[in-house]
Parts: sequence; C-alpha cells; structure tokens
Amino acid sequence: EYHMPSALAEKLHKLLLQDFSSGKRPPGSIINRRQVAAEYNVSVTPVLEAMTMLELEGFLEVIPRKGTQIKPITQHNITGNFVLRDALESKAARIYFGNKIKQNLDYLLKYAEKVNAAPEDNLDDWKLEISFHHELVSLAGYPILTESYDRIMQLYLFHGMNQLIPTHLKTPRDDHVLLIQNLMNAE
Repeated sequence: EYHMPSALAEKLHKLLLQDFSSGKRPPGSIINRRQVAAEYNVSVTPVLEAMTMLELEGFLEVIPRKGTQIKPITQHNITGNFVLRDALESKAARIYFGNKIKQNLDYLLKYAEKVNAAPEDNLDDWKLEISFHHELVSLAGYPILTESYDRIMQLYLFHGMNQLIPTHLKTPRDDHVLLIQNLMNAE
C-alpha cells in the first residue's frame, strides 16, 4: 500500500539530494538513518521515508549486513542516464515544437540568452541549464514526462557534481538561442 510522504520527508529528501550533489555525502558512503535524524533533529520515521524515496530514485541501495549505501556511480549507469535524458527531451520536443515555442518565444529567448551567458563550471550554472530544459520539456504538457525528466536530472547533477561524468560524454554547451529558433521553425 502506497502513502504520500510527509512534508518533513519531502524536505529531508531535498536536503539529502543537496548533500549528494555537493559531495557532502559521496557515492559509496554508508548513510545511517539514525545519524541523519540526529543531524537534522527529527525522528527516524521521516528520514526512513526520505531514504525510501531516494532508493526508488536510484540514489541509495541497501547492502545486507552493511547498511544503506549511497550508490556508487558506474559507467553503465551514467551512460544509461544520458540515453534516458536524450530520449525524454527528444520526445518532448516532438510534442511541443512549433506553435508552443512561438507562443512562449520572448520568454524562452531571454531564458536561452541567460543560459548561453552563464559559465559552465559550477552547480548554479548547471541548475540554470537544467531549469531551462525543464521549461522546454514541460511545454509538452505531460506532467509525468516532466517529473521523469526532473528525476533523471537529479542523477545527472549527482554524477556531474561528483565529477564522474566521463570526458567523452561531456559536450560543449549548445547555443540555446539557436535551439529555440530551430524548434520554432521545425513545423
């Protein structure tokens, strides 16, 4: 039986994701729910809820007789996440191109210019670019598609901030203004 996580569990979920992305809790390390509860001055129950969510999202794994581990990052998982991200963005673009781009053109072009102007070397810049692509995916009008994209991008941030995205998968930042222009003219 599924129940919605509490507001406190949702907050802890976000805090733990920040810890993972910042490197405060690195891949491969053991995470103890009682220690997390003490650290955030909460009971164990919302921590367990948050950790269950993180396990379902692919950040944690339970190791018998060892505890809960922040999943080590493997080349196979990184490549799979890139393929999934590409598939989600491509499918969304097939749905929203043309008129939806034209309807939001001023907003999207300003946003694209802001992304183009940002450097590529810190968490805030990565979040800005991810937010831009979130906006594009959301134009498709399917919340499940946007939610799936957001989950994949959390893993992307985790991989990237832990500097584990292999060089051959890194690409220079694309011109986001050109992307919007191409999507507008794709009818």
